Amino acid sequence: MTLNFPSLPAPANTTADACRIADWFRGVGFADVDTLPFVRRIEGNNLIVGISTAAGEVGRAELMTVHRAAAGRAEAFFSVGGYTAVAQEYADREHVALFRLDVDGMPVPMNAAARAMGSQRHYNPAPAATEQVAPKLVAIA
Repeated sequence: MTLNFPSLPAPANTTADACRIADWFRGVGFADVDTLPFVRRIEGNNLIVGISTAAGEVGRAELMTVHRAAAGRAEAFFSVGGYTAVAQEYADREHVALFRLDVDGMPVPMNAAARAMGSQRHYNPAPAATEQVAPKLVAIA
């Protein structure tokens, strides 16, 4: 007999979890993202990501907090407990990418904005580790 268990979300409640999420975003092209100490947020020049470790669903208010701080950057949110219907509607309207973590700690897209973010590399990718980035020279007249 084979038992099939649903994919359960993994908790995202440690610095290592936030670093793993930041690494995933670097992998899809947000080169400069980094975790913020003591804040459940990942930020870069082109992206802001909120992280909820609560077991309950994330509501619209939590998404709005990230949206207000975005200032034109792409927006994403990770939740362990899922999202309320109102939050999902808000995210779809405001193009906030919603994710959860699977049992292996990998991001699972929960809406169209999240699927697009993971599949398209329309942001500036990070240079390869072996690639040297030449400094810009400025002529002074």
